[in-house]
Amino acid sequence: MIFVLIFTMVTLIAGIYVAYITQINLKRRAQRQALAMFPERNPSPVMNLNWQGQILFANPACSELLQRLNMDINRTEELLPANFYRNLKRWQNDRKTLECFESEIKGRQLAYNLSLLPDLGSCHLYIEDITERKQAEEQLHYQAYHDIHTGLANRRQFELDLGLIIEQKLPISVMFIAIDRFKFITASQGYFIGDQIIKEFGRRLVHECEQLDFEALSYRLDGSTFCVLVNSPKSQHAWDTSHAIQNSMDAPLQVGEHRYYLTLSMGFCHFPENGRDAKALITNGNAALNSAKLKGDNIAQYSEQHHAQEQSWLPIEEKIRKALEWDQFELHYQAKVDGQDHSIKGAEALIRLKDENGNHISPGRFIPVAEQTGLIIKIGQWVIEKGFRQAKAWDDQGDKIKLAINISARQFQDRNFLIHLQQQLSETQVNPALIELEITESLLMDNAEQSIFIMKQLKAMGFALAIDDFGTGYSSLAYLKRFPIDTLKVDQAFVRNLETDKDDQNIVRAIVSLGQHLNLEIVAEGVETSGQLSFLNTLNVNYIQGFLFSKPDVAEKLFES
Repeated sequence: MIFVLIFTMVTLIAGIYVAYITQINLKRRAQRQALAMFPERNPSPVMNLNWQGQILFANPACSELLQRLNMDINRTEELLPANFYRNLKRWQNDRKTLECFESEIKGRQLAYNLSLLPDLGSCHLYIEDITERKQAEEQLHYQAYHDIHTGLANRRQFELDLGLIIEQKLPISVMFIAIDRFKFITASQGYFIGDQIIKEFGRRLVHECEQLDFEALSYRLDGSTFCVLVNSPKSQHAWDTSHAIQNSMDAPLQVGEHRYYLTLSMGFCHFPENGRDAKALITNGNAALNSAKLKGDNIAQYSEQHHAQEQSWLPIEEKIRKALEWDQFELHYQAKVDGQDHSIKGAEALIRLKDENGNHISPGRFIPVAEQTGLIIKIGQWVIEKGFRQAKAWDDQGDKIKLAINISARQFQDRNFLIHLQQQLSETQVNPALIELEITESLLMDNAEQSIFIMKQLKAMGFALAIDDFGTGYSSLAYLKRFPIDTLKVDQAFVRNLETDKDDQNIVRAIVSLGQHLNLEIVAEGVETSGQLSFLNTLNVNYIQGFLFSKPDVAEKLFES
């Protein structure tokens, strides 16, 4: 009896459990079948297929898509990719439950999401037309890897391409190209014209590369800097490419109604000889470019000397910063004497810097570093402060010495230049008439109108103004007569061979005559021989400066010359 009761209870419990499980499964199946009816109202195309891939149902959105594709609305199967049935078997054998893929149908890009339901023996296929989204993605990708003005590949694409070439160990030349004096163009013509010039140069660059017998890929990296990857094992091909590009600039670039003649500086290096990774090649290629820039309109192939020169700047920069911090610069003074009686009438302040051993570092070494790093502005301010105090000291002791101070390009263009000068006049109480500011000819012509504006303010403050190194630049006589200057300095390049070179003699005669007719004082610098002095005396040059009378030295020794 007890056994029968237990059996009955167990059977009852088992029945209840089976019924519960069955109810759950039936409920889940009903829910999935209900979900299977959802596609009817889905705005995107949806199909229901049996396990063999036969279309059992297609919602109205499928017909709408067929209509947009100019296809027969009764042939829904044409929305399936050509290899769909073969892939369906493979996915089923791999027991996949969800598969996503894309295909092009009638020029439109369609995305498919296939849900495989083996327990129902069916599949649901969801379709979406992603053509516009794909086009937008492609446009964004293009913009991310191409320059907006030229259409050339940009720095990001360049680094990817270079990395891939290095990975494949293919020999290549990396060439960097800079448009000389491009800042002058944008400053004088505006950025719109600058952009148009960049665009036209990009076209010319592509054209020249396409004419070569080997592959050369063009890029715009930034500003006025471009790059070409020359895919060739022959280093001569890099030279051929650079010469072809350089020669193409003999013809002007036409922008609107104006023509622009440009020159280029180019530097290149080779993989793997000059670097085995992208960083080394970019660094060395830029070192060669910087070397070419120093001369302008030039081509330079990388050598270890370029790298050594670049590396040597680092300790010099550190030395400059330390000298500024600890007041370790020195000012030396070179006398300017009267052309007739040779009495000292003025002096030029020349900055000096010593190394750890007490030896002077050539200004030719540390001044370029200062200009590149921007430290030239602080150095210039230091010279002005020390020079003004020295001029004031000479004045106080009765020596009416006009002190010439060189002004660098970056200093002249600095927004605080005039403010700093006014501050130093106030602090030192020096008479500005005893200060002559020397400005190079090329600096003034970089932006002549702005230069005239600044020079007029300097004259209003009471300073004398001189054009230094006259004859080595490209002054327009129309501008020269508008510059509010007092003095022309004849560059020593024309003085050096005065005794023997007829051309130099004629040039000096012309400069002196020009200055005298403009009522300017004339200073000849670099005078080292009596023969040079004799020639200059025949021209009635006002002042003489050079080793013949004085070598640069500390202020205390100026009158010992």
